[in-house]
Amino acid sequence: WGRSRHGGGGGAMADDTEKAIIYAFDQSGAVAADLRERALSYLRDLQASPDGWKQCVPRYQSTAYPEVRFWCLQTLADAVRSHHASLSDQDASALRAHVASWIHDAAARAGDPAAAAPAFIKNKLAQVCARLAGAEYPARWPSFFADLLQLAATAGDGGLDALVRVLDAVDDEVISSGDTQHNLRGAGVHGGNSRGGNSGAAADETPASVRVKDAMRAEPGLLPRIVDALRAVIASGLERATGVTGVTGVTNPVSLAEMAAGCARKYAEWVDVSLFASASFVQTIHAMLASTHHGLRGGGCDFLAALAHKGMDHGAKVGLIARLDLVNVSVNALNGALAIEAAAAADGGGDDDAEESEGKAAALAAA
Repeated sequence: WGRSRHGGGGGAMADDTEKAIIYAFDQSGAVAADLRERALSYLRDLQASPDGWKQCVPRYQSTAYPEVRFWCLQTLADAVRSHHASLSDQDASALRAHVASWIHDAAARAGDPAAAAPAFIKNKLAQVCARLAGAEYPARWPSFFADLLQLAATAGDGGLDALVRVLDAVDDEVISSGDTQHNLRGAGVHGGNSRGGNSGAAADETPASVRVKDAMRAEPGLLPRIVDALRAVIASGLERATGVTGVTGVTNPVSLAEMAAGCARKYAEWVDVSLFASASFVQTIHAMLASTHHGLRGGGCDFLAALAHKGMDHGAKVGLIARLDLVNVSVNALNGALAIEAAAAADGGGDDDAEESEGKAAALAAA
């Protein structure tokens, strides 16, 4: 995913559109109510315009204001959902290249507290990226997941952060969206600008959620690579769990490991369960259950509980439970959580995180 050639965040004076965004986001009460309402109305009209998104690309790259970047990304996300079918090939290609570039830049800057994008920007970037995948994978952006995995392999913690956030957003925005809409572009409709209608093009009758999952299954080696990448993120967080400070704006490996476990749990609902029941993955999840970090321990419990509830025939379910050693693991997890909670109480009070972890261990034992 190419690095942007444009600078980000200058000191330029805000223009009228940026002022409108800043007024609209104001929560201090310093902006008069009528002025804020006029700003909101102006921005709604701009977002509703089929070409309004075009202002967001240069503005995102030049603005010094995080709230302006957020608004630009929200406008782009809405445009992909509402207007993608009317984009020319040139516009669609340009938007794809810009979004990929921004993801790369955010990953590259993740280790610098002064330059790192805040989490709300990275989440919104991931949402835009996921919606583009829903519209364009596999036909228009066949290398989407390969590009993402390559970024994760080469951009350090920032690349791993991007991988987890985008995969999570793909699940939220596409795979688990419950969409029943048919798509005019994306799976198989190519050609020129469809603005104004194209009587020669037949709509793709496959919902994006089905098309993307089918294409991911069909792409050789893709799902094993994704599962192994998530396992590696979790394992890295476990190895680096001691002494993590969680500086704002810098990727926290423990938090990232928790996110990766949550993401893996979602993908385990439809991906071949054998990929998650490999010796290396099971060993990593068991290590989560033994962690002193409540979030990691709870994430491991949630993941194993999801596997235990996965729909499959009786024989396969029994085999999975045996392979995971789920009975002994769940008992040990519950006993460990109870011991930690008792120790916390003995030290002078309860621990909300410990209680939550204990509840998740109990849910795993009940599964």
